[in-house]
Amino acid sequence: SLIILFIFTFGFLTGGDLFAQDAENVEQVNVITDQWDIVFDVVVIDDLAYVADNLNGLQLIDISDPENPDSIGNCDTPSNAYSIWVLGEYAYIADGFSGLQIIDISDSANSFQVGEFDTPGYAIDVFVSGDYAYIADDRDGGIQIINISNPERPFRAGQYNTGNAHGVSVSDDYAYVADNYNGLLIFDISDLESLNRVGRYNELSLAADITISGDYVYIADGEFGGIKIINISNPANPHLVGEYDTPGQAEDITISGDYAYVADRSGGIRIVNIADPENPIEVGYYHTPGSAHGVHVADDGLIYVADWTNLGIYRFNDPEFVNDPNFSNPQEFHLFPAYPNPFNSSTTITYRLPHPGTLALKVYNQLGQRISILFEGHRHAGFYTAEFSSKDIPTGLYFIQLETSGHALTKKVTLIK
Repeated sequence: SLIILFIFTFGFLTGGDLFAQDAENVEQVNVITDQWDIVFDVVVIDDLAYVADNLNGLQLIDISDPENPDSIGNCDTPSNAYSIWVLGEYAYIADGFSGLQIIDISDSANSFQVGEFDTPGYAIDVFVSGDYAYIADDRDGGIQIINISNPERPFRAGQYNTGNAHGVSVSDDYAYVADNYNGLLIFDISDLESLNRVGRYNELSLAADITISGDYVYIADGEFGGIKIINISNPANPHLVGEYDTPGQAEDITISGDYAYVADRSGGIRIVNIADPENPIEVGYYHTPGSAHGVHVADDGLIYVADWTNLGIYRFNDPEFVNDPNFSNPQEFHLFPAYPNPFNSSTTITYRLPHPGTLALKVYNQLGQRISILFEGHRHAGFYTAEFSSKDIPTGLYFIQLETSGHALTKKVTLIK
């Protein structure tokens, strides 16, 4: 039966620091364990979590109520399930020595294997696009491209031996491979029978996983690298633009909005603001009870962490995002009156953005001199707050100005000491 452990009650789970004060803007919703051996990866689709359990294959969990999940099915795989991709009625698993395993999940309570392809190395990661499954195949297997148009009869459509491939992602006509010892490798896949390596960035530690967002590749770079952000606008000339050193060994990374969610073996879940890829900033973390290997962010914002002996469910609360039911969805650019006003020690400024954009929130005195920048950078649509402190400034009238492309709004505030 499924055993539900609440992290603040059962402090004896392995590893990690379980106290609430260690969770900066991240709260634990639930930790689920069913005496799994090693939980390596998780994908969430609607109300189901698909879990790659290293020694027991695919596990399916009903998470329609995250606080009361229900194990509803499983399908054992012949080797070691490392990574999972779900598309339509099939789950695709990178299964170690058994290569690619294809499982029919049309009936979640009765899933079964329908096809397989034995890759030459050790299958670590899988990415599915169209009629192809791209496998990061460690131990001299490199990138393996499998035609899955008929899931019962998959066959190889292309390959390239990179050495120690650990992660793979695809965008347009290019495949991006994170290789443990050879860094980021970029391949032109327009002709699958003759893969052409067009770019490389090798100043990495132990590249473990990779994901793509826009013109950037985000790499979980092992024990010494943390996360690396690489500009791939020109695939022939990838170059590093930003990096953030996580406390342990970065294993997996996923992007949602302006945030990178990193599964770090000893650092748990780390959340990094990447609105400015050249200046990534950690904004939240949680020391998970096990050893974080995989991370998935669901449509409802919940974070699912494959955490070695358990599946953890977490919620990130953006410290600067206003969650106020009195506000409707933002329809126009607006700067609200500061409160309190007049003020003594500090006042709070609230503003809203109808769409993502770059903005600046600044404070000027009566002479038009800028005395403070409360925020400058990129924001997604929504309501936000900022605090203006009276420290080191004299009594008087001040002007709060919100500036964005084509707009500038100003509000007066009065400081009384």
